[in-house]
Amino acid sequence: VVAGGLHAGGMAPFQDVARLGGVDISLCDDRRCASVWEHIRLRDPRQLQTFLDSLTRSIPIVAESTIITKPMFCALPVYVQSRCLALLHLPGLGDCAIGAAISIFAVHISDPFILSLLDSLSRLRHCDYIAPEVEIAQKNPGAGCFWSRSPSSPVRSSAMDEGPSDGAPDKDEPIVQVDVISSQLDKIDMIVTCLDSNTPLSGDIMTWLRSCSIQTAETIFGKLHLSEISVTSLDLFAKNFTDITIPFDLYCLFLKHSFLQRLASLNGPASRQLFDLLVLLGQQNPRAFVQGLLFPLLDSAINIQPELFNRIGKECLTSHDRLILVQRTAGLPIWTEDTIKIVHSMLNLGVDPFTEQLGGVLAAKVQLTAADLKLSCSAKFPALIITLATKYGEFVRNRQSELLDAANRLNSFMKKIAVKAVQNLNPIS
Repeated sequence: VVAGGLHAGGMAPFQDVARLGGVDISLCDDRRCASVWEHIRLRDPRQLQTFLDSLTRSIPIVAESTIITKPMFCALPVYVQSRCLALLHLPGLGDCAIGAAISIFAVHISDPFILSLLDSLSRLRHCDYIAPEVEIAQKNPGAGCFWSRSPSSPVRSSAMDEGPSDGAPDKDEPIVQVDVISSQLDKIDMIVTCLDSNTPLSGDIMTWLRSCSIQTAETIFGKLHLSEISVTSLDLFAKNFTDITIPFDLYCLFLKHSFLQRLASLNGPASRQLFDLLVLLGQQNPRAFVQGLLFPLLDSAINIQPELFNRIGKECLTSHDRLILVQRTAGLPIWTEDTIKIVHSMLNLGVDPFTEQLGGVLAAKVQLTAADLKLSCSAKFPALIITLATKYGEFVRNRQSELLDAANRLNSFMKKIAVKAVQNLNPIS
């Protein structure tokens, strides 16, 4: 059984371990993995320890016609190993548990990149492990080793970590950014003065912002703390970004720094003033608004503001923009009452082009969500089933059984209507 199920690549155990909260992390990008990790950390942090335990579990692996025992982690491809270590850089697990795992992994790992990530994780978690290359670099800085940096700071392991990367060596990035920002402190001070006094920015300041690299702009917006200023000041500042000449990436960055944390921290719906400002910005550049703000809101799964999605979807987005939002929401590992409202709203407003593939994904997601008693009682959940069956029936006919199963699980006065709508599709063969 061992010889037949395991081989040098270790692919049999790979299928078991590369899942976090039901999501195959080998198939998701880093930001999606980080979003799943954060959701689990807030909802059931014990799953994170289970994930770590699975990585450290010993398994038999065939190497050169010999069966040896290694941690499950060592059976993964290098890119999945790096993604696992990037996840372990995030909060949620204790230093002792991480330290024990590092000790287990380091014995069997020879790849210098993975060893550097283990070293970074060790420093972050105050553990004792030091990668061999780092030890050499510390003892002899001129040795020209694969990787060297200050012994007190961890490396940037992936896109999960905060901050941009321009492809330069990590140890040089902060120095480059500080030099650029230091030479422009007067302009940053002028922006702060305008924010404090509620006065518009001068044209040369906006010209300078347009010319900045995205890395420099990220640093500038971070120093301005845009999520903390008043809505009135933000409203005036945002008017500078309603010019069609604003670069797409700069617009996305401005939206993220100005509104993401602000919306996530609200205790209820956004104010009318904030809503009106967001609609104005959404009308200016709908695609940047979707990518720069709506996607991060969906991924954060914290105070998503479905009312905002509904209004933006109605007043700013095309049917194709709404389709992109539905596709993004369908890919979320876990749905909430807010995501149900958003999917129903976008489908009700109309998405195009809708496909059988998307219909199949949504039907499967609806069936899975129906198993959650709380979510199946959501006011919009029956309406979502009805909309799929009536408005997009030709694309979900082959998924009638899944939708019917979900409709039969409903516990509301809409159950009969939903069941009837699904039954009106082609009969199940």
